[in-house]
Amino acid sequence: MAANYSAQTVAQLKEILKSRGLPVNGVKADLIARLEESDKIDAELDEQEKEEKGGVADAKSEAVAPVAPAPVAPAAVAPAAPAAPVVLAPTIPTAPAAPLAPPTAPAVLAAPAAPAAPAAPAAPAAPVMTLDQLKDAAVEMLNQKIARADRFSLESDVKSLKTSLNRVLKFGVSPESTIAKELGYKSDAQRKREEAERKTKEYQKKITDGQSDALAGINDGYSSLSGVFSACILNLPPDVTKKSLFWLHT
Repeated sequence: MAANYSAQTVAQLKEILKSRGLPVNGVKADLIARLEESDKIDAELDEQEKEEKGGVADAKSEAVAPVAPAPVAPAAVAPAAPAAPVVLAPTIPTAPAAPLAPPTAPAVLAAPAAPAAPAAPAAPAAPVMTLDQLKDAAVEMLNQKIARADRFSLESDVKSLKTSLNRVLKFGVSPESTIAKELGYKSDAQRKREEAERKTKEYQKKITDGQSDALAGINDGYSSLSGVFSACILNLPPDVTKKSLFWLHT
């Protein structure tokens, strides 16, 4: 019984189309026509499946005469030849190794500054797949899945895959469908959004690293000033040192 698509809203029709992996563009009349065409394809596949099952049942009903196995003569096994005895050569004692010379002290040399590593070249951007290329890739992938399902006798999977294949051949592939995501298809908007997110993360990392370097520099400077001040205090006469400490504490 055909579904009454006219009584449903445009949003409901689009949800049905998305679940079938079909495009959702167009007015309500286009959506209804697309769903009716999909139902027609499903009905044709059901009829074809019934005919194939009938042919398989007729082929199984024919009796097949058993084939008697031919006798196999036992293979003659030749006796293995005895292994030759192993003759061990006498070991010759080696002279003791000469004592090692005492190690010399290594010369202290200033380590040369390491050259800066060249920046890695940016990876080339993957080519943008057109909708026609996406359709061809989907057809090739579905044909491979159908052949695999046939090989393992997965009838339910074969029917579902054939339905998807007929829809792709009739209507193409929607960029938001599961098939498009499985093939790794990304629209220009998705690529731009991912590139913007990547640049944002790199910028935030640079800011964090810069803040850490600045704090480390401040701590080093404070430690250096503290050391210089302590050395100056220790080198002053006792009476001046007391006055300086009193002035600092007040």
